[in-house]
Amino acid sequence: MATPGDRWCHSPSEKSRGYASEAAAALAGWLRARGIARIEAHIHPDHHASMTVARRIGLLPTDHVEDGERLWAWERPGGARREAGA
Repeated sequence: MATPGDRWCHSPSEKSRGYASEAAAALAGWLRARGIARIEAHIHPDHHASMTVARRIGLLPTDHVEDGERLWAWERPGGARREAGA
C-alpha cells in the first residue's frame, strides 16, 4: 500500500509564521477529501515545531521509531476508503 507523505522545511527567517501548518493542513485536507486512509510523518524528537504541525493536522505519535525519528500518523476512522495511488 502506498502511503502519502509530506515534508516541510523553510528558511529560519520564515519560522513561526504558520506557513508549514497552512501547507500541511491544505495537503492533509486534499488527501482526506480523496479518501486516503492514512497520513504519516517521521519526526525527529528535537523538532518540536514539526510535532506541533503534525498535531494540528490530526497526526498522533506512535510507538514506532526508525532512524531516530518517531512515526506520527492519522488513520481514517472506520478503515480505508481508498489506498494512495489507486
